[in-house]
Amino acid sequence: MKNTAQVDVLESMALGRALAAHSHELKNVLAIVGEAAGLAEDILALQRMRNPESAMPEDMAARVDKALGSITAQVERGHKLTSDLNMLAHLPDRRLEPTLPDVDLSLIAGLACRMLERNARRAHVQLSPPAAVGATAPADAQGCLAACLVLLEWIYKSRQPGEEVAVAAVDGAPAIEIPDAPDLDGLPEDVRRLTESAGMELETDNDRLRVTLMGV
Repeated sequence: MKNTAQVDVLESMALGRALAAHSHELKNVLAIVGEAAGLAEDILALQRMRNPESAMPEDMAARVDKALGSITAQVERGHKLTSDLNMLAHLPDRRLEPTLPDVDLSLIAGLACRMLERNARRAHVQLSPPAAVGATAPADAQGCLAACLVLLEWIYKSRQPGEEVAVAAVDGAPAIEIPDAPDLDGLPEDVRRLTESAGMELETDNDRLRVTLMGV
């Protein structure tokens, strides 16, 4: 590995460690907020049971219950987001080792789907991550994520509002499949370069795109 490439890897690893530490701190914040919301729910329920006459009016109680329910739901959502951030933070961990780690492309594609979900939703397109894990191949996980991000972005931008991009793991292979994919003749140069660099092979069969992680 060239010296400049080593510096790039060291930088990404340093940023990854900082991001991991921040994601753990966010998890602690969410845990405290969740516990406080749960305690408030318990106190209100206890008050209603012991002193029903002194309980707050029914309409106000319903609004408080709804607010506490929203807090709990957002805490759960926050935990999922911080789990993704932690996964992102640890992608560069083994980039300087002599052998690359085994990478499950379906897990990487799932992370990419969740990271692109907001932008896809703004385009009124649904991104559905793989529901199952697949086989693995030795690869650079960070490079695979970058390739999946630009590839999926290219695909969802080709869809019409209301359509879905459904990503599925291929049973027994280090690969994913996406139906109704655009023609690879229109693949942008940056997407081609990143997928090739990540060791991915793209091929279509009856408008179904298969992305196979060949390993690097």
